[in-house]
Amino acid sequence: MTLSEILEQLEDTAPGYRHDALDAAITQREAITPVLLARLEEAATEPQRFAESDSPLLLYTLSLLSHFAEAAAHEPLLAISRLPEPLCEALLGDAISEILPVALWRTAQGHYQGIQSLLADEQAYDFVRWGAARVLAYAAASGELDRQEVLARLDAALSDDPADELTNGGIADAMLGLQPGDYAAHLRELYEKDCIDPWSLVDDDIDKALERSVEESFAETREEFERSIPDNIHGYLSGWAGFAEPSDEHFDSRGDDFILPLGLAPRDPGTYLGVVPKEKKQKARKQNKTARKARKKNRAKKKKR
Repeated sequence: MTLSEILEQLEDTAPGYRHDALDAAITQREAITPVLLARLEEAATEPQRFAESDSPLLLYTLSLLSHFAEAAAHEPLLAISRLPEPLCEALLGDAISEILPVALWRTAQGHYQGIQSLLADEQAYDFVRWGAARVLAYAAASGELDRQEVLARLDAALSDDPADELTNGGIADAMLGLQPGDYAAHLRELYEKDCIDPWSLVDDDIDKALERSVEESFAETREEFERSIPDNIHGYLSGWAGFAEPSDEHFDSRGDDFILPLGLAPRDPGTYLGVVPKEKKQKARKQNKTARKARKKNRAKKKKR
């Protein structure tokens, strides 16, 4: 398969996963990498144009460059990560949490300054900062970064604004994965002020984290993150619902056009993860509000006792 044929298949908007094209891209890594980097840089500088396209090329590009651990892709990935929420969602969908953290980790090649800046960027999308927190926690659990320094960075990135509860939830989860020690008090304070997403963390999670040793926490953090690292190139996208063939069980028949592969293949037939991210978010926010009200009610009851 020639380079132009590979790219043609990766840009094709017809349903189906391009298994052979991905294999061919691997064998022609040196030739295709500059082309993929150029596309990634275009997406970073002209995100609106790519957001309006139905082509899955950007997702294939992200997966390939992550698989290659291509250092030159790191800066464009950071630029895309800093885009406003609507553009991030339109470009990558659920890849923001499923693929982007691994891609940032692989392409960083041990240099975490950009990811640290991304974590601290209050203008960045919630799920992007959550992913940055996961990467830094994994780097600490793997011995690449100092645990105390990472905990201090994570703690500094926490906000006392309830509107930031989703970001705080991801950061808090990363801190628990490093055994938070003295930082647990700050997490409890933010939790009590409803500044941490109740679906990301509950009070018992802090207690359980403190009961674990640092070594046990590290092992769990490594195991959790490494579940997101595919064994081969096809582990990135081949199971995503949007790449299903018309004959497949999970194919969405609501339209003949290609459905952007925003999520993994659903566990239950009839549900399509990532196809309607806005609806999922609205539902999650409603659930979060309900959970917060229930938590406040429970705390009020405890005070009366």
